[in-house]
Amino acid sequence: MNPNEQWASAPNERPFFSSEPNEGDEPHEDGRALWGLGVLWIVRVTGAQTSGRQALLEARMPQGFVMPPHRHEREDESFTVIEGELLFSLGEGDDERVVRAGAGSFVWIPPGTRHEFRVESAGARVFNAFAPAGLEKMIAEISVPARAFVATFGWAALRPRSFARRPQRTLRALRRDDVKPRRKL
Repeated sequence: MNPNEQWASAPNERPFFSSEPNEGDEPHEDGRALWGLGVLWIVRVTGAQTSGRQALLEARMPQGFVMPPHRHEREDESFTVIEGELLFSLGEGDDERVVRAGAGSFVWIPPGTRHEFRVESAGARVFNAFAPAGLEKMIAEISVPARAFVATFGWAALRPRSFARRPQRTLRALRRDDVKPRRKL
């Protein structure tokens, strides 16, 4: 079968390539920039661009940032560390593993797996992927547009005061998207 015929029979299943920001995004050299949960998120690929199969965000996090224990019931989640070092706790009880992930590391977390991490280095930059897509919408909902983009780790300039007024919105979005926060063991 001609590869073009394969794609012609399934128009929503075509490979996707883009070097441009998503339509309607705020101007930014690389994509849509958001500030939420103490992280600068740059939306690289949305579920709308992949027929809901996956999403890719870039996350820039300061030293000491902690993502508390939680699990995703539907999504595979992965992290590709571009800069910095993160310490992950994956699983629980006898199955818990601690993984130190530096630049070039890849960490894959299957659905239902309890996980948490902490940024150990001066800052970290990671690609964070979800499959299927959907969590990028929750992140956008609980975040605010980044007022300025700082290519290096100028974290203080990116902390909008409005985030502190959004805790109930954050909890509603987490519950709706089936993200299960867990207390630290």
